[in-house]
Amino acid sequence: MTTDTATLPAPDPQAAPLPRPRIRVGAIVWGLVLVAWGALALRLMTDEGTRAGAIDWLLGLSPLGWIAVGLLAVGALVTLLAITALIRRWQVRHGAAR
Repeated sequence: MTTDTATLPAPDPQAAPLPRPRIRVGAIVWGLVLVAWGALALRLMTDEGTRAGAIDWLLGLSPLGWIAVGLLAVGALVTLLAITALIRRWQVRHGAAR
């Protein structure tokens, strides 16, 4: 299939330039988090001794240990959200969000 260039409209020199695409900071941060989790999972699952040690550690946690793990997970989530908000604020302040 060929396109005849004579039938394409000419670019309008008066048209406003297209805006820059927005950088989705949250998507980048969450992508990095998922990559880190994937790397950790690969590391744990590829070695039999490491896998057995991780399973034993998880099964040996007391209720207080599970609470500590839950608080750690919530803290990590809050930290990620704060980092994302700081990056976004920096982008807005320096005109990178336009």
